[in-house]
Amino acid sequence: FDRTGTTWRLTAVLALEPPALQTNATLGRGLTISRDGTMILAQSYGTLGGIRTYVLGASGWTEESVLSPPTPGGFVLSPDHLRLAIGAGGATVGGRTNAGAVYLYSHVGTSWSLGPTVTPPDSTAGDGFGGGVSFDDGGTTIAIGVSSDDHAGGIDAGSPRIVSVPLAPEGDACSDATACASGFCVDGVCCTSACGGGSTTDCQACSAALTGGASGACVALSATA
Repeated sequence: FDRTGTTWRLTAVLALEPPALQTNATLGRGLTISRDGTMILAQSYGTLGGIRTYVLGASGWTEESVLSPPTPGGFVLSPDHLRLAIGAGGATVGGRTNAGAVYLYSHVGTSWSLGPTVTPPDSTAGDGFGGGVSFDDGGTTIAIGVSSDDHAGGIDAGSPRIVSVPLAPEGDACSDATACASGFCVDGVCCTSACGGGSTTDCQACSAALTGGASGACVALSATA
């Protein structure tokens, strides 16, 4: 919907394709929208299950990608919609049922890449770590709910945690340098160095797609690369 003055106007209806597989998909059972209103993430289930991302372009809304996290859960976008946190309170971690985990994704180009997985050092079965997730305005800190954590306050007393977003190692996908432990994001991956700053004319690159080697290492390109 768009609002003009005091009037709301329906502008789009998002649906799954093909229609024959929409039964019981419950698209939108989980839902979030970016602050600038140009990206929507919607959870679906069944045959077409996953977190579906839609982006707003000149011709309207289009489906960009479908994410399939290791364990489903609630999700939240960072304010710049370059990071996504999925809180999977029902995840099994190290054999501990429902201990919970938070999966972090980075948005690069038109795709999402799974990055670090956050788990607490005191993970225990039934804690439900990740039952709630929220980013700060900078997208560098996450508040994580652990609603069934047992501690001195009692059984299932709960203990929300504040966690700095883990930085990605060399070779992981990135959208900007702040996501990388090295401080360098080149050619869409975390790199060991500035590597020419991603220039297309300096004959060096950091992505395996360009070098033919391992992503993350700055490599001089051959004359035929």
